[in-house]
Amino acid sequence: MGAKEERSRSRSKTQGIILAALIAVAASALVMATHAPKKAASKTSPAAAIVPQIADVKTDAEIIFRGKSFPVYQRDVRIYFNGEITEIFVKEGDEVKEGDILATYNLDRAARIQVRNVLYPSAVQNLRESVLQTQVAIKKLEDIDLKLQQQALDQAIKNLEDAKALRARGMASADAVENLERAVFKARKLIVGIKDSIDTKQSALEKLQKDLEFQEGRRKLDLDLLEWQAQRSFADQSIPIERAFLKAPISGRVIWMHPDFAVNAELNRGFVAMKVAPMDGLLVRCKAHELELVKLREGDRATVVFDAVPDKEYPAKVVRIPWISRNATLEVPADYTVEFALMNPDQRVKGGMTCSAKVSAAP
Repeated sequence: MGAKEERSRSRSKTQGIILAALIAVAASALVMATHAPKKAASKTSPAAAIVPQIADVKTDAEIIFRGKSFPVYQRDVRIYFNGEITEIFVKEGDEVKEGDILATYNLDRAARIQVRNVLYPSAVQNLRESVLQTQVAIKKLEDIDLKLQQQALDQAIKNLEDAKALRARGMASADAVENLERAVFKARKLIVGIKDSIDTKQSALEKLQKDLEFQEGRRKLDLDLLEWQAQRSFADQSIPIERAFLKAPISGRVIWMHPDFAVNAELNRGFVAMKVAPMDGLLVRCKAHELELVKLREGDRATVVFDAVPDKEYPAKVVRIPWISRNATLEVPADYTVEFALMNPDQRVKGGMTCSAKVSAAP
């Protein structure tokens, strides 16, 4: 019995120790669960929780885009006739003024025929000749035929009056008076015929003059187009008729020349020989992700640094934010082409240079 009681007492003691350990662990967990939040709450006030949010709103987000430079606009220098290049006066990069002669070329045979047809159109020549002939015919009828016939009528009337006077004295026959009356009637009829001819030719002349006016107006339009294409006046007799020019359409720089554009080269009409663009102002086009795009506003200020000119920052501003993405497919995120405008006063930046555009925009 004593041994059994000893073992029972030892077992009860062990169980008591385990139970005490479990109670201690539970108490520690309860303290952590109840006291830790109170400690955190005691160190945080409502005002302190709001301040960081206000600071984030007021802080500008700096966004950096990658892009390239482009002229604001450019104009083609195009050849409008088949011909052979005779002289070239500029090279790429040269600064030119509007109207400056850039090159000359001679028209081929077909183009020269086209020019002559515009300068001397057969329709105009034929109408001018017809107008002149009709005017001469009218003048002849008025100044010669009508006057002569009027004199003949006056003489016939005088002869008739004399015959009637003689007839009254019995010195002329009735047949003679009748013949003279028929002569007067015939002379008057001839005068009426001449006047009708004058009226008919006058009507024809008016129609010819209207046709001539129309054809001359058409010729003027054709000549204006021809002179614009050839970049010259064909009224200047000192310039050979086969000579044509290439002139600068705007002021700026020659930013590109076709590699086939050379002296003695035979080129076809429509050939773009050069491009001219103003380079004092440029556009920078950058690709913007949709998450960056929503932070931009037109007029936002930016700073542009070109990879080839790292020592200078060019001020710029956002001038275009598109409403349609460059890629409308659903598989990829949307990106947009954003445009920045900047000045290029030192002309160091050329078209197609890569750059970084840094914008400070509200998040």
